[in-house]
Amino acid sequence: MKLEGKQFSLAFAAVLTCGTLNNLVYCIICGASQSLAKNFGMGNYMTALSTCMNWFALLGTILSASFLIRFRFHFRIRAVVLLTAVSYAGVAIASETPGRYGFFLACAFASLGSLVQIVGELTNLAFLKNLPPELIGAWGGGTGVAGILGGGLYVYLSTNLGLSNVAVFKLMVPTVVLYLAAFTYLHGLATAGLKGVALERALGGEVQGGGRGHETEEEGDASAPLLNPVCGKATKLDGPQGSLPLTWLNARRTMDCAGGVLVNLVAVYCLEYTIFPGLADRETYCSGRAWYPVMWMSYNIGVTLSRLSVALFRIERVWILTLFQALNVFLWIFEVYTGFIRNSLPNGAGLYLVAAWIAVVGLCGGAAYVNCMYLFNNDPGIPNELRELGINMGLIMSNIGISCATSMFVRLDNTIMNPTIIFPHGCPS
Repeated sequence: MKLEGKQFSLAFAAVLTCGTLNNLVYCIICGASQSLAKNFGMGNYMTALSTCMNWFALLGTILSASFLIRFRFHFRIRAVVLLTAVSYAGVAIASETPGRYGFFLACAFASLGSLVQIVGELTNLAFLKNLPPELIGAWGGGTGVAGILGGGLYVYLSTNLGLSNVAVFKLMVPTVVLYLAAFTYLHGLATAGLKGVALERALGGEVQGGGRGHETEEEGDASAPLLNPVCGKATKLDGPQGSLPLTWLNARRTMDCAGGVLVNLVAVYCLEYTIFPGLADRETYCSGRAWYPVMWMSYNIGVTLSRLSVALFRIERVWILTLFQALNVFLWIFEVYTGFIRNSLPNGAGLYLVAAWIAVVGLCGGAAYVNCMYLFNNDPGIPNELRELGINMGLIMSNIGISCATSMFVRLDNTIMNPTIIFPHGCPS
């Protein structure tokens, strides 16, 4: 599909809006998580909130790949919008409940937000194959803007305006209306003038008018119309169909086609979440209330710039970004324990340098994410019926890595990364 001039600009703005508002629920809760945990008297269990969110994101990816992939794109987004509103309202209600019970309630509604956010992300990424590939950059930029906006809004509303967590999250509920309006516009654009099987494919889910098909593993099967030389596997279809759901056989074929992309996507995500929220929480533990969300904002500035970059150029050797991110993790561990940069300037001004550094972390992570997503949608070595499954598998595997990383910090924060060890003389006044 080709869009030009004003139509392309409007589509770019709509995709940017969808990316921003889809991910805002996750990002504003992440920005608020340190404050939420401390308000509930659970400061050393902040990463437990992130861990719950990430395990539910994993559940969302599995649910999407195995079940929701059969439903129309527009149906999925309407469900995402509704449940996002419920998540915002639930965190607001939980914020009025004191103590450990309130913390657990906040974790539950935050986890719901994380689950629907990942379903929305997977749905939008698969839907964008119906629009020009450059719009992947708009989506990536929007998800980065969500991080900046999430952290920025929380700092402004809670610190500058002095609003409670209850008020902050109540104010987020109406944003879902704009999200639904933007996606509805894009949906109409992508399906305009289409008929028959082309329309069915653009609508997503199981394509009507054809069987689900059956698969064969025999290489060189003459009856199989889709034989991909890169994968070395064939898919024999009884009729037209949409994206294939998650099965053991389909997963193996996707690994054959896109194994390198999947491995790098998982590695980068795992390394990213080791730094944020894990190491960033310890780095800012003794700093002012605003510094943790500021780190989240700065990280997402890097994410935004790098995710927008795919509209201009692409990086095929994503393993380079993975190696650089691994180096970042080792340097961050050194920094957390020594405070070399944190204490390098008077009055805590060294944290400004740390904020600039975490933007570089975001640049690496965002570039890896958006280039992997571009490859899933455009690499000629990946069959069309496996593209959406590839995206789903990428985020399933990534969320396993993320969840393991954040789960690890629940233990570390209470043992070798306890504040009494990192700050043996207590927090400076």
